[in-house]
Amino acid sequence: MNEEIAIHCGMVFVATGDIFEEQINKESLADFRQGIRDAKLMIRSESGLSEMDNFFKSITKSTPGGKLIEGYRVIKKQHTKGKA
Repeated sequence: MNEEIAIHCGMVFVATGDIFEEQINKESLADFRQGIRDAKLMIRSESGLSEMDNFFKSITKSTPGGKLIEGYRVIKKQHTKGKA
């Protein structure tokens, strides 16, 4: 794994103890979640998985669906709107 990605992944967990004190620290929790999202993207990019996904989607023209995936998309869209 790329050294910088490994450092990022480690640093994401450094302050997690501060998140769940008596009252949940929403700012720290948001930072943690963003760090996890960033780490996933970095790992997918570094490993080539992002390119493979795009390649296979272009070949198969796949559009996965179903009740669970549609529900996930609705929640993701709402969550994204809340951050804008």
